[in-house]
Amino acid sequence: MLVDLSHTIRAGLVTYPGLPAPTISDHLTREASRDVYAAGTEFAIGAITMVGNTGTYIDSPFHGYENGADLAGLDLNTLVDLPTIVVHRREVAARAVVADELPDDIEAGSAVLIDTGWDRHFGTEAYGDDAPFLSEAATELLVSRGVALVGIDSVNIDDASPSSGSTAHPYRAVGQRNSRRRALDQPGRTARPRRPLHRCSAAGRRFRYLSRPGIRDHPRLTGTTVGNMTSWKEFAGAAPRIATTFVRRHTATGNLCMLGTLRSDGFPRISPMEPRFFEDELWISGMPNTTKFNDLARDPRFCLHTATVDTHVGDGDAKLWGVVEDVQDTALHRRFAEALYEQTGFDIRGQEFEHCYRADLVGASAVEVDDGHLDITVWKPGESEHVVRKH
Repeated sequence: MLVDLSHTIRAGLVTYPGLPAPTISDHLTREASRDVYAAGTEFAIGAITMVGNTGTYIDSPFHGYENGADLAGLDLNTLVDLPTIVVHRREVAARAVVADELPDDIEAGSAVLIDTGWDRHFGTEAYGDDAPFLSEAATELLVSRGVALVGIDSVNIDDASPSSGSTAHPYRAVGQRNSRRRALDQPGRTARPRRPLHRCSAAGRRFRYLSRPGIRDHPRLTGTTVGNMTSWKEFAGAAPRIATTFVRRHTATGNLCMLGTLRSDGFPRISPMEPRFFEDELWISGMPNTTKFNDLARDPRFCLHTATVDTHVGDGDAKLWGVVEDVQDTALHRRFAEALYEQTGFDIRGQEFEHCYRADLVGASAVEVDDGHLDITVWKPGESEHVVRKH
């Protein structure tokens, strides 16, 4: 999963108090370009002026040390696909993040993201006032553990208050990176990347820093290993009995299933919806701006149960559970819309997809009644499906 940790850059946005805000303008408009290029040819060229400390950014060692590596000199292997730990401290009133708040099992080469909740002030004057920061002792601990990247959702990883006399932290001297970005508590996966790590668009006035984290022991994936997620195609090959039952019931009900998600207050939500199979994947899609998709944007865990009104389960039923990944791939969206139109006549061609959730599975089961017996088929990634018979 790619998690967008960036803030949108706009003209006049102040990230760091005292530094100039970005200016965004048209260097060449489409109208003006028609006088420059051949007939029928036109272009739009944007002009952007901004300091490096704008929006979501990474401090390289060169920022604080003359002979340190600049951004172009950083090894991408120290920025991409790192095992990631998120330190949640939104309920802590103290500004300084101290060493005791850091976990004991930090691995060398990992990324540590500090989630303080201070990004709620981003773009306001309050963002620079009494902001959270990483203490010297905490920084020295991270350096001693060999951490490759440190991120914080605050104005500065140092104490930026006027009375602090802020000095450069030792992480810059040893070549480690600081990313001032929002530390989102979302799970990630490193397998099967579906879009590039970095993306920027001058025409859309949007700049994004995308992280593909491998978050270990994530609180919202307790008991689940990121590497054990399985695509629909892989699942159907490993658990054909459950897959057959799910497809049979999915087809018999006109694709209707019941989707289980988690509300913001922690209570479960059950919603009817119509998952679709497309290009060997299972997709959870539907009307945008609905509560169930807001749930998935916040917490990607789901459960999907085939619909049935038969209390005797004569045709069987099945349920799947796992996590979704929001795949932002315009070409795939276009193919999906074309296939949907051909199959159903429902036309969403040309529309922008707010979300496009691919389902990755971490477990499944099916129930069938056979000659007076209740057969429960169970599957987990890496294992063959097995049947438990109840009399």
